[in-house]
Amino acid sequence: MRLNPEYLKTHEPEDIDRIEWESLESSISLWIRHLRVAVHSVLAAEKHLSRAVLSSAMDGAVWPECFAQISDRITAVFFRFGEGVALSSPEPQKLFRLLEMSSAALRLRPALSILFDDAAPDISDRFRELQKLLVHAASRAFAALEQIPENSLPPPDATVPGVVRYVVNYLKFLAGENYAPAMTHVLRTESLWKAGYLSRPEPDETLLRESLARVLDALCGNLEGKRGKYRDRVAAQLFAMNAYWYMYMRTRGTELARMVGEEELRGKYKAAAEEAAYAYQQEAWGSVLRVVKTDGGLMSEQKGAVARGKLEVFVREVEESLRRHRTAGYKIPDRDLREQIKESVKEMLVPAYEAFLRACSAALQGRTFLTPEALRESIGRLFESGGGGSVSRRGVGGGVPAEEAESPGGQRLKGSGRRPRAEATRVGEGVDLGNSPDY
Repeated sequence: MRLNPEYLKTHEPEDIDRIEWESLESSISLWIRHLRVAVHSVLAAEKHLSRAVLSSAMDGAVWPECFAQISDRITAVFFRFGEGVALSSPEPQKLFRLLEMSSAALRLRPALSILFDDAAPDISDRFRELQKLLVHAASRAFAALEQIPENSLPPPDATVPGVVRYVVNYLKFLAGENYAPAMTHVLRTESLWKAGYLSRPEPDETLLRESLARVLDALCGNLEGKRGKYRDRVAAQLFAMNAYWYMYMRTRGTELARMVGEEELRGKYKAAAEEAAYAYQQEAWGSVLRVVKTDGGLMSEQKGAVARGKLEVFVREVEESLRRHRTAGYKIPDRDLREQIKESVKEMLVPAYEAFLRACSAALQGRTFLTPEALRESIGRLFESGGGGSVSRRGVGGGVPAEEAESPGGQRLKGSGRRPRAEATRVGEGVDLGNSPDY
């Protein structure tokens, strides 16, 4: 094995930043392996050989200096590369490799102390400085994750933005058994450096839990910033619903949720998704529902004309809402969530429309009207295919009489009631999204 391979020649921080990420990852992996071999095999053998050959010269005063000179040339190239990586720009994607480097250095510390504390203390001192640099670099890379840029525009189709997927999966990975101990060591060490070694540090799990929670809070702040950039309020609510639902579904039952608090995440993300779903229904379909709310104060001679007028307005509002959804290209990527919203919209509109038809059946006699089943099918097509079909009219005489309009069956998602309470997990009379499988 070559102890001075090509990758070790790049060690300046600015040069490290110019390396393609895949190449840098590979170089770091090689650095960890090569440094371990150098310490345990090459340098250990050099020390044994130097002592065996030169211990008799000048009463043993020569061999430590000879060993130190040989070792310095070997270790310097490894230390320079490690220092360059540690001093390069703090980017979140570097965190896992920095943790691996820090953990490798921690494991090698006892062996290096045995090799150099007596014969070459300067090498031991430089290695300790490298360890400090790696801890600080890992801390900075993690802190950079909290500084999520808000300048990017939200997705026009209201889907989950890439930053949400990246951060959630990043934190799940970090909270796993492979990296949580190393991250905890970094946080504890940084905390001791800042507060002093005589201070009483927080428990390890508290340090990690609070750090993970801060990043999740920063992500929520980023989401709300993007939400506020939408001019289209329907898209804004769909965006929030999709994003918070993704955060809830991807974290529940994970080690990340265990650390931060399963109920806390449920209370935040599931409730936020349900409130956004309720707000979406009001923004997108509230004007449709208001048209067919029955008004008992109508004079009998006016009722027929008003009912017929409301029917025409209702059909136009339905067509307009369907057209708006198709034109904007709104998406609900999660299949189960999409199904629940579809059923909730149906149950928001169809029963109210059926009640209107029953109340006005006499006034609508002989007129064509949109059947409840046609309304139900149009809503279904909209959510099944991302578009919506045209609604159809059928004559009362040849179709379904208003008083016999069929009531919808299936699960009730309570999408048309009172505004949900902010603190509730099940959003009052709003949309209860239940639990859907992971996606």
